Amino acid sequence: MKRLRLVIDISPELRRRIMRAAEQKDLSVNEYVGRILEEVIPRESNLLEVMRAHPGEVFDSVETLHQIREER
Repeated sequence: MKRLRLVIDISPELRRRIMRAAEQKDLSVNEYVGRILEEVIPRESNLLEVMRAHPGEVFDSVETLHQIREER
């Protein structure tokens, strides 16, 4: 699977906390943050869940789904 880079700005304190938490779980920061994001961000297969949360809305594009997810 192709991997892409995501760059975000965080405070030095949050960076320290992430690094400490990753170390405590014996993971790299990349693995640690990746696991958290996998748990929190819904997969595309959760379309039914999104549709239930927005009854009556017409989903005519992937962009619409992305906008709804951002609203959460």
